[in-house]
Amino acid sequence: MDRFACSSWYFLRFADPHNNKKPFDKGRADFWLPVDDYIGGAEHAVMHLLYARFWTKVMFDEKLIDFDEPFKTLRNQGMILAPDGAKLSKSKGNTIEPDSLIEQGYGADSIRLLELFIGPWNQSAAWSVEGLGGTFRFLQRTWTLVQEFLEASPKATAHNSELETEIKRTLHKAIKKVSQDLADLGLNTAIAALMETVNELYKIKSEHPSTELGASNFELAHGTWHESLSNLIQLLAPFAPHIAEEMWQDLGHENSVHISAWPKWDEELVKDDLITIAVQVNGKVRAELLLPADVTEEEVINAAKADLKVAAHLAGKKIKKAIYVQGRLISLVL
Repeated sequence: MDRFACSSWYFLRFADPHNNKKPFDKGRADFWLPVDDYIGGAEHAVMHLLYARFWTKVMFDEKLIDFDEPFKTLRNQGMILAPDGAKLSKSKGNTIEPDSLIEQGYGADSIRLLELFIGPWNQSAAWSVEGLGGTFRFLQRTWTLVQEFLEASPKATAHNSELETEIKRTLHKAIKKVSQDLADLGLNTAIAALMETVNELYKIKSEHPSTELGASNFELAHGTWHESLSNLIQLLAPFAPHIAEEMWQDLGHENSVHISAWPKWDEELVKDDLITIAVQVNGKVRAELLLPADVTEEEVINAAKADLKVAAHLAGKKIKKAIYVQGRLISLVL
């Protein structure tokens, strides 16, 4: 039979590849199919896509399957073109070989990032190495941030809950943005969000210098930094798999980052309308809390009790009165 015959139903075989008695089992085909996303060139519309739909409808009519369309969604990707805008072709001798760029020290991940960052996935773009230095520096900065954290002592001599909240907010916003962009195949915007996240983490790090009882920024929120950097690496892994795996292992994770559970964001932490509430204990400010603007008095009191610095002053004592100035202050009288 013509080669198009095989390519018109291969997805059905994928659902039951080891069946030696028949092409596929109906139960398995109905479980796995139809295909969620069909991604291919626009030229397939009058060839493979047309034939695949025809075969599927015939099998549906014959009650071999319970669906009459093979693909739920059709997406046409763009192409990487030659620097002059021509279509890449072996016969033209204008194909792009990444080996020389890798040998220059940029690495495969930097090149992979560049290709995904070059523009929207469904639009064609001419190949250019102008942005390669940018993707390389981004990975270097991420690597450096992780290594600096690893050099810090996990034994904190002080604690900063406001710093923890700031780090968490930054990462949870990134988790939401990257997750949503990936669902829409917005690969370039997801990478842009990761770059912004790393910049923000460096900013947070510089705004909380090592001044509190001699503790470094990483020591003031060691657990939160570890969790957030781990989440950052998980978000980076689909785009830069090799360096992500290295950093994941450096942070002490045993299994591969590529089989780890995708992180989830907390809606409360991605809200932009947060306020800072000072916590007083017997008239002295002991902490500052970053909470949603619509937080209730009870929630403020509970958050204050949960703060480690405040808890140290409450240990073994009873709160006689709590005075709440909405959106500004909670004063605990012992």
